[in-house]
Amino acid sequence: MTFTFREAKPVRLMVPVKTRTGHFANLPSAPAGPPASAPPVTAPPTGSPSPTG
Repeated sequence: MTFTFREAKPVRLMVPVKTRTGHFANLPSAPAGPPASAPPVTAPPTGSPSPTG
């Protein structure tokens, strides 16, 4: 696993992984189909909100 920082060198760590056991041991390691499409990202509204009432 590599962590990247803006003002420093990337740091690479070895992360131990436990053996898959129990209820979730038989799940596939990746989804069977293509990834689901996410809705497009929208820009936040501009200007300051005004109170109503």
